[in-house]
Amino acid sequence: MSNKVKILIGVSILIVTFLIFRYYYLGNPRLILTNVDNRSINSIQVQVTGNNYFIPEISPGDTKTIRVNPLSDSDISIFTQNKENEIIIGIYLDKASTGGYIKAKITRDSLVSFEHKRGVL
Repeated sequence: MSNKVKILIGVSILIVTFLIFRYYYLGNPRLILTNVDNRSINSIQVQVTGNNYFIPEISPGDTKTIRVNPLSDSDISIFTQNKENEIIIGIYLDKASTGGYIKAKITRDSLVSFEHKRGVL
């Protein structure tokens, strides 16, 4: 294998590694919702300051992941069952929040537990 090919492969690996790092650690925080109820959760609306996200359904035991992008200081509000129930995840996010995740276990009407890991920056 020639040196040019080795250099090209090395540069390609570095670029792919950087893109993976950028997506998982420097992108918007991930909200990972797990349904721990024995019934499906329908019509889920996630709100952070300035943005709303819609998840049609999470079946029992299933997990859905979205990236949240608050435009200013925010916690996370989750409305379920066509806004019948509101679940608040009391954490601090802002426009500069990057990477990391919020893992939340929810039922149709309550937050069971959550874990928050901040990104590297």
